Amino acid sequence: MSGMSIGDNATMSVLGRLGRYGFVGTERKRGLAAQLIDRLDIHTEGPDQPVSDLSGGNAQKVVMARALASDPRLLVLINPTAGVDVKSKESLLARMDSAREDGTAVLVVSDELDDLRRCDRVLVLFHGRVVAEHAAGWHDHELIASIEGVDHGHGISPGDDPRTPADQSAAPVSETKAGPLSPVRAPDPRTAKTVLLRRARELALVPALLLLLVLGAVVNDSFLTERNLISILGASAALAMVVLAESLVLITGKFDLSLESVVGIAPAVGALLVLPAAQSGWGTEFPAALALLAILVVGAVIGAFNGILVVKLKLNAFIVTLAMLIILRGLLVGATKGKTLFGMPDAFFTLATTTFLRVPMSVWLAAIAFGVTGLVLRYHRVGRALYAIGGNADAARAAGIRVERVMLGVFVVAGVLASVGGIMQTGYVGAISANQGNNMIFTVFAAAVIGGISLDGGKGTMFGALTGVLLLGVVQNLLTLAQVPSFWIQAIYGGIILVALMIARVTTGRAQD
Repeated sequence: MSGMSIGDNATMSVLGRLGRYGFVGTERKRGLAAQLIDRLDIHTEGPDQPVSDLSGGNAQKVVMARALASDPRLLVLINPTAGVDVKSKESLLARMDSAREDGTAVLVVSDELDDLRRCDRVLVLFHGRVVAEHAAGWHDHELIASIEGVDHGHGISPGDDPRTPADQSAAPVSETKAGPLSPVRAPDPRTAKTVLLRRARELALVPALLLLLVLGAVVNDSFLTERNLISILGASAALAMVVLAESLVLITGKFDLSLESVVGIAPAVGALLVLPAAQSGWGTEFPAALALLAILVVGAVIGAFNGILVVKLKLNAFIVTLAMLIILRGLLVGATKGKTLFGMPDAFFTLATTTFLRVPMSVWLAAIAFGVTGLVLRYHRVGRALYAIGGNADAARAAGIRVERVMLGVFVVAGVLASVGGIMQTGYVGAISANQGNNMIFTVFAAAVIGGISLDGGKGTMFGALTGVLLLGVVQNLLTLAQVPSFWIQAIYGGIILVALMIARVTTGRAQD
């Protein structure tokens, strides 16, 4: 998982043992990672350095470190020294010997003779069938002859073609057992520079946000008033919840375009359940509490449906969620008959109308949601799993992460968060129109991208996403106060996305798919 740090990679298979209730102890993780770095002789500045900065040999050592971190009873190595230099090869093979001496059973699958010399027994397989067997002490020409299909009395039947299938992929895996963890070691001071650089990237939008605040004060005297600033926050709360939902999906390397339609259809279903037929409702007249619960259920069901299509059926996430966006938009218009829904109970507007310290509850809820999600992503094993899946789903699966289950859960959570955003939007507007949420996804992606959420997956923080939301909120308010026509705002958002993508391309040096 090249986008993650050495410490995250090396300890990925044992996160559940580094803290309680799934939360990972930072110092314990760094201490174990530092010890694995020493054991594998990984040349690095420290546990916080990204794996992408390492040479091929050192990156392969990180993979070996992850496999050995859990004290496995069985260690399966597939082409463990492929593509590494001679010195790294010797180090990896020595570590394999050490694991065997410690009582770990080691199974090596390789076409490199040097990898096989340490084995007590070598089997040659063709199409899953053993066609030759060699005891320790074999000679090169004997093993090569077996691989080429020449019978030297090692079990090859006449007429067999024992040439092995080519291009086995290097992916060390292990069957693990719970074992004692090593003592914690103090963090390496050499990693301070890496940590500071990472923090600088997370805070990249703060200067721009401050500059816009100063510019707004110059453009209009009322910009920095308490009333206007609270208005910016209130107007951005619903967007923030949808950006939070989309950011979680993007971190796993997927897309969900249907979230904007969830913002409309979920609260509309709740309103139709609670309104009488005379007010364009379905006449069921559910209690307000039950209708609000139904809104969340609708979001969860839509998210689950998207997740099943994308995760279980392996359909393209972009196409699936685009189709769902269109379907849900049509359902919203059909269910409401194109009308705007009014007259819902006060509970539908509480988040936007109730204040605490003069700030709407929707703002406080969005702030809490971002804070909790940020903590989970940074310190909980589920959060680390999201980054791992977005970085390399196959490697995450090899590390013991239940990729499909986690990704399905992310789609469900995203649907619920978008439905909460729909409730906030309903309270802010005071009604539900037949086009609620339309075109919102463009603003959502703008906020996420400029906030540093990678479209390639595996990167981004909630602080960055939140600053992206605030930046767009300030931009929109500033343009409104400057009396810029509203139809220019979407064009400006599109320009912001392009600029953010180009900046990301230049700063990371990575091409984007």
